[in-house]
Amino acid sequence: MNKFKGLGRFSVLWLGQTLSQLGSAMTATALTIWAFKQSGTVMSVALLCVCSYVPAAIVSLFSGSFADKHGKKAIMLAADTVSALATLFVLLLYTGGQLRVYHLYIINIIIGVCGAFQSPASNVAVSLLVPKAQYMRVSGMQSFSGSLQMILSPIFATALLSFFGLQAVLAVDLGSFLLAFISLALLRLPQSKAASQAEESGGLIRRMNEGFSFLRRSAGVRTLIWYLGLINLVAGIAYYSVLTPMVLIRTGGNDLILGYVNSSIGAGMVCGACLLTVFTPKRNFAKQMCLYYMASFLLCDIWLGVGRSWQVWCAAAFLGNLPLPFGDGALMTLMRSNVPLGVQGRVFAVRDSVVKLCTTVGYLVGALLADGVCENLLMADNAFSAALRAIVGTGDGRAIGIIFIFTGLVGAAASACLLRSRSLMTLEAR
Repeated sequence: MNKFKGLGRFSVLWLGQTLSQLGSAMTATALTIWAFKQSGTVMSVALLCVCSYVPAAIVSLFSGSFADKHGKKAIMLAADTVSALATLFVLLLYTGGQLRVYHLYIINIIIGVCGAFQSPASNVAVSLLVPKAQYMRVSGMQSFSGSLQMILSPIFATALLSFFGLQAVLAVDLGSFLLAFISLALLRLPQSKAASQAEESGGLIRRMNEGFSFLRRSAGVRTLIWYLGLINLVAGIAYYSVLTPMVLIRTGGNDLILGYVNSSIGAGMVCGACLLTVFTPKRNFAKQMCLYYMASFLLCDIWLGVGRSWQVWCAAAFLGNLPLPFGDGALMTLMRSNVPLGVQGRVFAVRDSVVKLCTTVGYLVGALLADGVCENLLMADNAFSAALRAIVGTGDGRAIGIIFIFTGLVGAAASACLLRSRSLMTLEAR
């Protein structure tokens, strides 16, 4: 039990947020399937995420300063409440037979902006609740809950969607929000001296400049943020943008197989998170981060691209996501340990902004490649295209495999190159 000393109040926050995020993930899965079946294009799915990420990326430049100055719990409660009201609006539109895909774009803008305030506030709240010695273990617990959501959300979402319809998924989401709201409202968050000083540190622009000044001085933290942006760029091109369409196209719209693949991703992360929670590394976080991310790209993306059956996709999804909690945990440990608490909200907000912008670009690039470019490349009459056909095969959805192979190679190469970054390798947890 000593391994989990000092995590009592964090566990309350963690359990409540896990329930809420599970409901939100179920809704996201169900609405993605609904939107794709309504429009039949990858771009329609990509635009759902673009509408969520672009406004959030812009607002994140300001929300971090807001989170550093104001009460973290109040921000989280307000952001979650507005997101829940947006979900309720979707439910009312759907039950009234008025829901259209463009409504989801508007709703996603609202939810994205709420997330831009909730994320930095939540990250600082965790730093306030958790002893430094437990940062890596807490990352493992958060990876575990996120992984569990990936397993359960597609299973629950597709089951409810198939038997009871979209309204059942939305109702469960609202119920999970209510439970999370109550648990957070009853939780007492400590107030740090750094946070109190932030309240006296001047206006919004000045506080923003303080955050950017810290990043200008810390080359190692800058490298972490840009590396995370690159990871999400290639993830946006492949996994986030085209995995669902690829599986649905190549299986004739089989929601069940899509659930298998998504659940395999979650299962791999659950196993990795359990290992991380029990066997927590103590040093060499920067090197571990690069190696674990490189292994993930090589095992997951490339084999998703060359695989020609759902069994291969599931195996690739499991093995490729097994190392991710270790990479994520190492990254978050480096961030929390090297960013002063008084500017964490601003620095985490900048990180979120970079991640969301890179993911958005990835979504759009992936959709453009999937909706014609890769198909033309695959079917061209030349030796290179013939080699690609030998690797990924031919037929509907096969060209998307090229995208996964490309992102796997780029991500692995970038991770290998970063092992030579002097500023990153010296950025060990203090």
